[in-house]
Amino acid sequence: LNAIVTSVKKVSDLNNEISTASSEQTNGISQISKAMNQLDQSAQANAASSEEIAASAEEISAQTFQMKKLVDDLNFLILGDGPTPEKAPPLKAKSAQVLPLKRPAQKTSPVGKKPQSKASATIPFDDDRSFDKVGTTDGF
Repeated sequence: LNAIVTSVKKVSDLNNEISTASSEQTNGISQISKAMNQLDQSAQANAASSEEIAASAEEISAQTFQMKKLVDDLNFLILGDGPTPEKAPPLKAKSAQVLPLKRPAQKTSPVGKKPQSKASATIPFDDDRSFDKVGTTDGF
């Protein structure tokens, strides 16, 4: 009977150790699960940020093209010449559409007169003296 009681006690101790080990293992798996969820959330946030950065870069590229087009148009209006119009680069979905600007028709000059194509001929900088009063109290 003593041998049976001793054997039952050993089995009971082993069962307690197995139970404790199972609890520890469950806690470890739970911690691993939480860590994996955090990694998944971080990966999703990074993917969303990457998409936003790509969309922003595409938008900046479109705005850069639009700015170059506007500068070319301004040069054409002021100087009367310039590069030939460029075609807009293809845009991906969800980005602003860049509309091409129409260049004004070139005015023809009367026979015998040379068209003015220089900025100084179009904008008389030397004749305008209104900037002399800048920074003064004249006129108040």
